[in-house]
Amino acid sequence: MSNFVGKQTSFRFLWFGQMFANLGDILNVVCLIKLIFVGTGSVTYMSLVPILISGILIRFKHH
Repeated sequence: MSNFVGKQTSFRFLWFGQMFANLGDILNVVCLIKLIFVGTGSVTYMSLVPILISGILIRFKHH
């Protein structure tokens, strides 16, 4: 029984850790979009940020 409780605790730490990492990734993209908009004033450049980030991540993931 105690081994099962330990596994639940470990999974809970893993789950919350991944949740906070995902939240950090989302906030990073949102803040980058905001900085691009404030710096350039261009909605076009702002809209390209998620596309470029996705392309960069896909490129490095396969290499």
